[in-house]
Amino acid sequence: MKKIILITAASMLTAAAFSFETKGTVSNETQFDFYENDFSEPNLIQKDSISGSLRLPLTDSGKTYISAEGLFSFEYDRTFSDPATDSTELTADLTLCKFSSIIPAGSTNITVSAGRFSMSDATAIIYNQNADGLLFQCSSPYVSVSAYGAYTGLLNAKTVTMLTPVASTFGTEDKDFYEFAPAYAAGALSINLPYLLFNQSITAECFAFMDTEGPGKISSEDDKRVYASFILDGPLSSSLFYNAGTTFLFSEERDFSPANLSKLSVLFFPTENIMLNLNGYYASGSQGSLKPFASFTSATAGLNATEKKYTELIKGGLSCTARLTPEAILAAGADILFDYPEKEVKYSGTQLSGKFTYQAFSDLEVSFEAQTFIADKKEENKTTVKLTVTLAF
Repeated sequence: MKKIILITAASMLTAAAFSFETKGTVSNETQFDFYENDFSEPNLIQKDSISGSLRLPLTDSGKTYISAEGLFSFEYDRTFSDPATDSTELTADLTLCKFSSIIPAGSTNITVSAGRFSMSDATAIIYNQNADGLLFQCSSPYVSVSAYGAYTGLLNAKTVTMLTPVASTFGTEDKDFYEFAPAYAAGALSINLPYLLFNQSITAECFAFMDTEGPGKISSEDDKRVYASFILDGPLSSSLFYNAGTTFLFSEERDFSPANLSKLSVLFFPTENIMLNLNGYYASGSQGSLKPFASFTSATAGLNATEKKYTELIKGGLSCTARLTPEAILAAGADILFDYPEKEVKYSGTQLSGKFTYQAFSDLEVSFEAQTFIADKKEENKTTVKLTVTLAF
């Protein structure tokens, strides 16, 4: 009997070995930053990285599998106005390591994922990062329900940036390779009703975070936050779509007084190769009973020198993405930002961005990106140009 078990196990491992799927990429990023739009003294960021991934199916259907992904990078920063501040940084990270299984049950699919994997809220602004956790999702043509729980204390702070409270004294130690991130317990519940009425979909979800013990625990008062979101999206015609949503934040730091993030986005497809996106954002400051909003995962709203986050602002913009050829994509956008800390709205600046991506070969991609922020205050001006070359193997 033992022999039969061993032979069976060996056969399964041998079959799995032959079904291994592996991928890898090598990339080089060369970036120049010009602060106050002074083009005589740029800052250089040179980053080289290599990443690899694997996927191991555990069943013939491939619906149950193990996947992993890791990276190693070297970064060199040089300030031409002050060469004495030159610095280098080495980073190593396991960005993905999960077990996942899709279990069919009639017209319903049950998905279970466990390990380290990426997760995003419905806005992709509040929570958009990886963590060590568990996701349970039940999807049918009429409703999708999911529950998520995770821990952030074992993440690498060099690759994941979380916005800790203003009062926190969490510090970095400038270690090479790996540095533990702030420790939080995260939980989420989400329900989506697709095509509920006139092809319109409704999503309601709640994310909650509580600081806890960990190797990189922050030193501050207790930090508890709850984000409650309601989102409505769907088609207005065959080529016109919209997404509208609002999120309320209740945090211990602000005595659980509400803060708000609201968004409206309209997508128009004049042809199958062109997409136009008109969008607007409001992130509350101290307006009436509202307090300043803050996301959990760091998300940049402004391309200015201080990289303004989604807090105390009004932002509106238009972007266009066009596939010029099967190998070339061009994207461009313009936004106007206003500071809205209390009652008065103040012009902050205008930002312009463009990116050209060319798939030279199936395994070689080249992209060039340029962006500039023209601020009301000169010290907030910033222009960035970046060239990225990525080779897959």
